[in-house]
Amino acid sequence: MSATTYEPEIVMLCTDLGLLPENLDDRLAALLQAKLDTAQQQLHDAGIVLKGGLDDLDLLVSYAAWLYRGRVKQQDKPLMLQRMLHNRQVSKATKPNPFAGMEDWP
Repeated sequence: MSATTYEPEIVMLCTDLGLLPENLDDRLAALLQAKLDTAQQQLHDAGIVLKGGLDDLDLLVSYAAWLYRGRVKQQDKPLMLQRMLHNRQVSKATKPNPFAGMEDWP
């Protein structure tokens, strides 16, 4: 019997949650994937674009882990996650727009 290979996001989420990827069954793997999908959608809804870098992966997994833990007991976002989100939003808001002032361009 061969071991199932999971995407890096699932493996990182398992690590964050203290789970061993090799012990996942199909139901738990599907639940974790659903949390990752929900996290990605909620980040997108908040105006945060994930481009696939390590920082993006870390943010996605941290957010999904918070969602997973919150299914049992509603908790505020951890301070670290709040800061990660805030830094992303501030960075996006302060990034110069190269097309600024070209609204009247023919």
